[in-house]
Amino acid sequence: MKRGVNIIITNNQGKILILRRSPKEKFFPGLWDLPGGKVENGETLGEAAERETKEESGLAISLEQKYFYIFHCQDRELNIYGFKARSTFGDISLSNEHSDFKWIFKDEYKSFEYTPSVKTTIEEFFFKK
Repeated sequence: MKRGVNIIITNNQGKILILRRSPKEKFFPGLWDLPGGKVENGETLGEAAERETKEESGLAISLEQKYFYIFHCQDRELNIYGFKARSTFGDISLSNEHSDFKWIFKDEYKSFEYTPSVKTTIEEFFFKK
């Protein structure tokens, strides 16, 4: 089974980072996302989380623990592992996969439309700790 990662990055105000997918993306264009993506061959889940975050946001992170959630994609053989992390270094610099970013509080999360795995990962983080 293929594996992917979603990373919840928090800041000192308790906000999380969300990224808007580029309108040119094949899957879920324009929806809100978290840093993340597929785990490459030979890579651990944690290594993939750190790499994907750096590639998509420009941030270096420190993972707070092992993954806290697994989302199973019904239409594909894919499990997506949710991680919590803190930003340790860097300014946000988006890749071409994303067109915007926001730091949001818990009570703001319903104001955005997310990819299915991201919506579920955010809800798991905010409401099922």
